[in-house]
Formats: sequence, C-alpha cells, structure tokens
Amino acid sequence: MSRIPGLCLLVPLSACNFDAATGVGELGNLAYVVSTDFDIEESILDVRFATRHAHTVGVAPTEQGSERFDDVEEWRHRSDDADVLSDGVLFDIRRDLPGSATVQTLADGEDADRIMFTFDDPASMEVVAWARYPWTEDWRPLLADTPVPLGTQIAFLGVPLASDGERLFTEEPVLVDAAPTERVVPDVPVDDVWENGPRNFRGYEAVTFYVIEEGPVVFSLSLAEHELAQEFVVGVQN
Repeated sequence: MSRIPGLCLLVPLSACNFDAATGVGELGNLAYVVSTDFDIEESILDVRFATRHAHTVGVAPTEQGSERFDDVEEWRHRSDDADVLSDGVLFDIRRDLPGSATVQTLADGEDADRIMFTFDDPASMEVVAWARYPWTEDWRPLLADTPVPLGTQIAFLGVPLASDGERLFTEEPVLVDAAPTERVVPDVPVDDVWENGPRNFRGYEAVTFYVIEEGPVVFSLSLAEHELAQEFVVGVQN
C-alpha cells in the first residue's frame, strides 16, 4: 500500500493500532480511513458500513498524491448515492438503504480522488462483555450465563452483524438496559466533586454496570437507530 503520511493524526489513537480500516482511492492520490472500537477488515474497500447512521471518514494524501495535495486549503466531498454531511479532512457520510455509494473528493476544487463504500442493514448483534471483579484492576472476558461475584463491574460492547454474520462498521451508540434494575448500579463518570455534591459527566450513556444483588440479570443491548436488540444474561452470586 502507498505511504499514508499523517493518517493516524486524523483518527483516535486506538485506530493506529488494530481498529482501523484504510484504503486508497481509484486514482491513487488519497487514502481513506475509518476507526472503531472493535476489529474490522483492514481494507476499507472490504468494510461494509451500517445503514441509517452517519460515519466519520478521514482522508490524507498518499505518497503519490502528496506533491499535489499536501497544502490543500479546502477539502470537499460529494456523492450521488449517499448523504455527505460535512467536508474537510474528516467528513461524515450516511446512506439509509443497502447498496454502494461512490464519494468524489475535491481538493481546492480539483478532482483529487474517488472511492466506493458499501452499506448494509444490521440484522443481529454480537455482544462482547468483560468483567472486573471487586478490588481487582484486570478485566477478563465474560461469557453469557457465567456467574460473577457481587460487586463485579461489567462492561459491554455491541457489534452489529449483517445477515451473513459479517461485522458492520458503525459509530452508532449502543444503549444498554438491565432487568431487574434493583440488581445493578449503572456506572456514571463524575466530572467533578464539589462540597455541595458531585457533578455527573453530561451526555453519558452507561455501558458498564455494577451488580449489587444475587440472582440473574438480563442486559439488553440495542442500537439507537435500528430496531435491533440482543440480550445477555449474567448470574450473580455471593
């Protein structure tokens, strides 16, 4: 693959390790990248994007394109097959139906490159769960129906799957509910602690929970913009 200078600066640090997919456009001038919290295909050309949600894509010149496009003042992106919601070195794209979408990138008005993305509907969800036992620091993988001790902290990650079982790329938030509610306490990060009380971090949706009562707990994970949910049962023992 062509050299992609500075591409890791466009995406979260974790994406420079394992959780990124990159690919070079048809003209070989630009590289495109997406990052996520779970493992996906290494090539963005092999990745399928989940429908009905905006996805952030980064763009940077390859070695071939660096001489012409290293000092671009304005990046613009357009597509006849999907909604391009923003411009720049990071742009958002959304398509509501399965299929493909070709994105053309303009650098200061010049045709710089183009790439085709594939979209598919989520049909099911893979649940990845981890447990941290009381007064320990290490997290361990957790399988459904596995008993854990009281006070355990459980973390969840939902991975959308296509109808053929392949993972779909998405940044769509996963919502987690628990029943019965009295057996868990959602973990809410504290932004600051004042004398008149702590202040919770605003806009946070809990994806980790502490189990505080014996008995089974049914966690339900759902995607915010799809009618899709997956249950995960945890046994709690003293």
